[in-house]
Amino acid sequence: MSEPLRYHPVLLVLFCCLLYLPGLGTLPPTDRDEARYAQASRQMVESGNYLDIRFQDKPRYKKPIGIYWLQALVAGSLSARGAGAIWPYRIPSVAGALLAVLAIFGFGRVAFSLRTAFLGAALLAVSLLLTVEAHLAKTDAFMLFTIVGMQGALGRIYLKLRGAETPSRGLLLVFWLACGAGILIKGPVSPMVALLTVGTLALADRSTALLRGLRSWWGVPVMLAVAVPWFVAIQLQTQGAFLGQVIRSDLLPKLVGGHESHGAPPGMYLLLFPALFWPGSILALASAWPSWQARGEPAVRFCLAWIIPTWLVFELIPTKLPHYVLPVMPAVALLCARFLLEPPEVADYLKHPWWRLAGWLAAGLWVLICLVLSGAMVGLPWLMGGNFPPLALVACCAGLLLPIVLIRRLRAGDWKTAAAACLIAGALVLGPALGSILPGLTSPWLSRLAAAAVARHAAGPAPQVAAVGFHEPSLVFYLGTRTLLTDAGGAAASLADSPTRMALVSDRDAADFLAAAAAEGIQPVLLESLRGFNYSKGRWITLGLYTGRSLPGGGGQ
Repeated sequence: MSEPLRYHPVLLVLFCCLLYLPGLGTLPPTDRDEARYAQASRQMVESGNYLDIRFQDKPRYKKPIGIYWLQALVAGSLSARGAGAIWPYRIPSVAGALLAVLAIFGFGRVAFSLRTAFLGAALLAVSLLLTVEAHLAKTDAFMLFTIVGMQGALGRIYLKLRGAETPSRGLLLVFWLACGAGILIKGPVSPMVALLTVGTLALADRSTALLRGLRSWWGVPVMLAVAVPWFVAIQLQTQGAFLGQVIRSDLLPKLVGGHESHGAPPGMYLLLFPALFWPGSILALASAWPSWQARGEPAVRFCLAWIIPTWLVFELIPTKLPHYVLPVMPAVALLCARFLLEPPEVADYLKHPWWRLAGWLAAGLWVLICLVLSGAMVGLPWLMGGNFPPLALVACCAGLLLPIVLIRRLRAGDWKTAAAACLIAGALVLGPALGSILPGLTSPWLSRLAAAAVARHAAGPAPQVAAVGFHEPSLVFYLGTRTLLTDAGGAAASLADSPTRMALVSDRDAADFLAAAAAEGIQPVLLESLRGFNYSKGRWITLGLYTGRSLPGGGGQ
């Protein structure tokens, strides 16, 4: 029987708010995925079309509609029509991350203990990967909630069947509904995780009891009833183009090669794990072998079946992005918490020299990550310009002190204090980093600089801007759906069509633009020059803001 709840859920909510709310409104929209999601959702609000997905006038057929609906619902309710604030579009991600933390706490409380559930949920909440995803208007944080809801229900069903109990219809319904919702958020990821977990448990247990206990004969129709109606509607509206484009331009390229230059060999996620699950990653790595030794325990067995096959699939897929392995992190957090609260004897645990070598390598990589993060707290404002908030020193000191405290506590065998140090240091580093340090930078947020410059020089309502050489989606989000992403000739023609329009031209395209403008019979006036770092392409760029309006005594049209 699970232990009685006290203040644990409230503490988890407060902890998540401390991590996820700083920077929600001040961190500029990031390129490229977040800005594309937010802009497509904003266009739903602007147009009233909640069936199709478009970025400006182009279809965006890469992911299902679920996250766009959630973002459009929140943005349409909390902000003015077409408003340019990013924070309403991030609320579904914050909510998804928070609900995922509470959901894994609920499952862990049943599968392990109240203390294990609380610590595991807190370690998941403070992980670098989930904290970052909670700040981005994308699919992954909310998808994690659907997966934890689905896997939490599946885990309870499995434990009941192992105890010769019959799962309730409500528990089965939660599993199938969550699976359907996951499909509507991010396509096949949710059912893939469930199928791999069920298949692995069937092989490990040499039993099909779990597969039979899921009542697929009525569960699959429930799942399809959630996911299929929109797919049918969009297929009819696009005459079959949606699924064809998803498969050709998104799914298959990721399976056969490094899509959009994101390829990497197998083992990359294992190498990245110390950063992805930081600050608790060093503790999670230490729990790997004890968790495998305890694989006979049903709850541990289920978590391993959740982690291992899904992790292997993502390692084998050529296209690799850091957030792909987010679906397994809740189970990693629970096994880590179990190990911290019930550590094995150190002598037995570290008796093999190869394991000792791997442990030292992992610890060295983890310490290096702490040092890099600490240095970034003070180095980024110096390299990229902007404010140097006092909290940067707090974050830097927390990152530097964490390895010292952790190593001292681990050598003393005090695993619980080591875990507490990770939670505190993680909050002291990630909160200020996302809440004040990154938003306070100048150079990386070139779209924000451009929008501010346009506002300074606009005489009336926001003008239409033609952009040349800088086509990042965040620029469209800042300047509006009418923003023209074009070449030098298109920008010159735009200025010639209306004296109120502006052009934003990179230094590489300035000569071509001026020549095209002369051919149109206008003389552009340079209003302002902006220099920033285009992190999507990894290079510095200078943008000139031009208008076709004649100034007193000028030679323009």
